[in-house]
Amino acid sequence: MRLSLRVPLIIRVPNSQTGVTDALVETSDIFPTLCKLAGIPIPETVQGKSFEALFEQPDQPFREVVYSRFRDADTAITERFSYTRFGSGAEMLYDLEADPHETINVAGEDAHAQHIEKMRTLLEQRMAEAAAIEF
Repeated sequence: MRLSLRVPLIIRVPNSQTGVTDALVETSDIFPTLCKLAGIPIPETVQGKSFEALFEQPDQPFREVVYSRFRDADTAITERFSYTRFGSGAEMLYDLEADPHETINVAGEDAHAQHIEKMRTLLEQRMAEAAAIEF
């Protein structure tokens, strides 16, 4: 799922140094970042958070986990794992260090039991955060 969710993000900030970051950001983080750069308040109903600090320190972490929803699938992605849970209850877990192309689903493997529990928890937390925003 991670491979289909990735999009390039290029932002040019006047009077700022050129740089590259591997930090995890969500598309919902773009609008609050643009608000901060423009010097306007971020509306309370916005789900994302500004990543403007990455322009000054691109090596700092930004999010531990990013969240996405597509049809009946919810996905949580960290630097190491990509976890997806479908409405049917089926799960996918990919170890991005060992399998960057996401070809081997390790969700049912005993060796990854603690990882899938951690990713389930992270997914639930991000889903709750997203649901807590009132429009």
